Amino acid sequence: MKRTKRQGTSKRSKWNPRYVAYAHAHGRTPEQMQLVDEARYPGGCMTGFMLWMDAKMRKYHSTLESNLKGEEWGYNKLNEVRLAICYDPKKFDSWLQEEAERDCTPEMQSQVQLSDEIVEEILREEGNSREQAT
Repeated sequence: MKRTKRQGTSKRSKWNPRYVAYAHAHGRTPEQMQLVDEARYPGGCMTGFMLWMDAKMRKYHSTLESNLKGEEWGYNKLNEVRLAICYDPKKFDSWLQEEAERDCTPEMQSQVQLSDEIVEEILREEGNSREQAT
């Protein structure tokens, strides 16, 4: 049976918009960010994204009027943030995009360049060791 494109759907990006924001906050495209994270976190290439999202969820929580004042970060606060995101995901995604724009500073760009050089070196070393193994 041949699969057809559903009527009324547009061509969608293969990247989650939150991952795109993560990459942008680091001055990269999603493809570049994926390569960087694969080199930084072998065996757990989404670790960087998950850590970044956790930090952003904590920051987003502090912007909520209903946040649980004075309570340690834990189960209740995490659930409150998850509920807020579930009830209004567009609001969170909009905030996240703005946050990524604020994160992408000239200083960040210079750090990205240095980080890219390190990643390129790691990838070259990986390629050399793979060639030697064959």
